[in-house]
Amino acid sequence: MDTRKKSLYKTISWRIQAFTINYFIVWWITGSSIFAIGLVSVFTITSFVHYYLHERLWERYTEK
Repeated sequence: MDTRKKSLYKTISWRIQAFTINYFIVWWITGSSIFAIGLVSVFTITSFVHYYLHERLWERYTEK
């Protein structure tokens, strides 16, 4: 059973990896580091919340 702390650590770890990959893809396509940071930051914040909530719901409903 995952704890809230474990879910949070998994979320942070995944978002660091995804941020890095997404940043380089957007930077490569647009050539703009500033645009890449802005776009990927917005995506990271929304994805962070979504992933954490997904993990908690998954844990709640798969344990029953």
